[in-house]
Amino acid sequence: AHIAAAKPREALSTRPRRRPGESLQTIAVANFKGGSAKTTTTIHLAQYLALRGYRVLALDLDPQASLTAMLGIQPEFDVGEGETVYGAIRYDAARKPLSAIIRKTYFHGLDLVPGNLELMEFEHETPQALLAGQRPSGGLFFQRLGQAIAEVEADYDVVLIDCPPQLGYLTLGAVCAATALLITIHPQMVDVASMSQFLLMAADLMAVVRKAGGDLSHDFVRYVVTRHEPH
Repeated sequence: AHIAAAKPREALSTRPRRRPGESLQTIAVANFKGGSAKTTTTIHLAQYLALRGYRVLALDLDPQASLTAMLGIQPEFDVGEGETVYGAIRYDAARKPLSAIIRKTYFHGLDLVPGNLELMEFEHETPQALLAGQRPSGGLFFQRLGQAIAEVEADYDVVLIDCPPQLGYLTLGAVCAATALLITIHPQMVDVASMSQFLLMAADLMAVVRKAGGDLSHDFVRYVVTRHEPH
């Protein structure tokens, strides 16, 4: 940043920031099975990109909130009502902009949208909203997260979403908001079988979401082998 201010012409080619016309990259880290190292992958990738100079936003979508805890915030005590992403995607008048929820972390260049058990409210309220048959302000359930992220698009280069270990409304919202997917996989037979079921279920649900107008175009989908033990 200092070099860019002092000698912008020289710094232009090396400063890792989005240039005009480049879109925000939103990467969702997902798997149906717990223990596949989704949170570990998310935090290491977030810190790596921040160290490279990118403006990174980590979004904790898991009610267990391990990512939040790893970044120094106690989800049970430090995160109040409406201070998770639920506050920005809820269906009632208490909805607030995502910028009001984002927090700085101890890691320079890395901001956080914390999580806690409040996120489960979205899973409970979405069926009621669907039964009502109305198009709520802020869009349908699979559009709400993407629209919330779009509000802060100018402030970041990369958004990383730590998805919950379930294929619910939050995860579907993350998949629709994402420009890319990382699917973590622990190389054991039970985990591979579980991932296969996850992908089959996801394909069926995404076909329904696509028919309803969901954007499911991704720049890439990659598998990340985690917890590998060479011996």
